[in-house]
Parts: sequence; structure tokens; C-alpha cells
Amino acid sequence: AYTALYRVKDKKFLRLADESLREVSVGPRHRFALGRDTRPYEYMSYLDGKLFTDVYVIDTKTGEKKKAATKLPSLFGGGALVLPSPAGTHFLYYHDGHYHVFDAAAGTATNVTEKVGT
Repeated sequence: AYTALYRVKDKKFLRLADESLREVSVGPRHRFALGRDTRPYEYMSYLDGKLFTDVYVIDTKTGEKKKAATKLPSLFGGGALVLPSPAGTHFLYYHDGHYHVFDAAAGTATNVTEKVGT
């Protein structure tokens, strides 16, 4: 089973997850979805116990997928920490000691803690 949605107004069925991106969750207000892909890192995770994931943002109107972050560390065995904004248009994630905000519409990430003095 793969995550999908039906756009009633457009009478359009849109499959969000597929064989290459199995883990997908729809964000608030259903504008964007987040997909996680651990496949590139699974083999090494069996050897060293560290699991990483690539995160994709999926446009729920078109189905277009954009890679938002590469090789995010999984926390506590539960996957990478990626949190959507209340509007569902931005996503916060932690990588390399800093927090980043990814603007899903623009497809850009901003490091929001690099200039913090602590």
C-alpha cells in the first residue's frame, strides 16, 4: 500500500509514495508532503548501527518531488527529526549541529542557527 490522495475539485488521483519513496506523510493543510528514503544508507546501518535518511518534499498538487535534505541522522531509531510548520509550507530539520528551515514552495533551505553565539 502506498500513500495517495484524491483531489476532489480536480478529480485527480495522485500517488505520493512509490517503490523509490515508500515512507510519505502529508503535512498540515495538505499542501506538501514529506518523504523519507533510507535505502542509500541501509547497508552501512547494519554494519555500524547508524541510520541516515534523505528527505524529499512532494507537491500535493503536481506530485513533483524535490530533495530537501541529504543524509540526515536518525534520532533514537525513529527516523530523522523533520517538523512541518503549522501552515505546512516550511519544514524544520536538524543537520550537522544546526537547525535548518526548508521553504517547500521555493525549494530552498536556510540555516537558522549558524550565527547563534551558543
